[in-house]
Amino acid sequence: MAVGAVCCKLRFPIHPLPFAEVSLRVVTIGCLEPYRRKNIGSMMMDFVYDLCKKYPIVKKISLRAQVSNAVAVNFYLKHGFVIAKTTENYYNTAEDHTAYLFVKELKM
Repeated sequence: MAVGAVCCKLRFPIHPLPFAEVSLRVVTIGCLEPYRRKNIGSMMMDFVYDLCKKYPIVKKISLRAQVSNAVAVNFYLKHGFVIAKTTENYYNTAEDHTAYLFVKELKM
């Protein structure tokens, strides 16, 4: 039984240049509630980092989280992400519509 999942996509520049930056976007990451706080989220992030190591063209990882989701915010900060931007009205269906954009630069 799967207890967690992570979905990512590569983001290529519109106009590729020799040193254009390719990034990996974590679209979703989650773990079933009974399995939280058991290091599964960190294992999924390690999988993402390992994936990026296989593709050295990827220079950064980005993702978004609701500003009010303190657990997610602290998790991403613990994993070396920084808050790059705050976007009002990012989410249409959530109670809190504001999102942080988190970015982690990769040094490989």
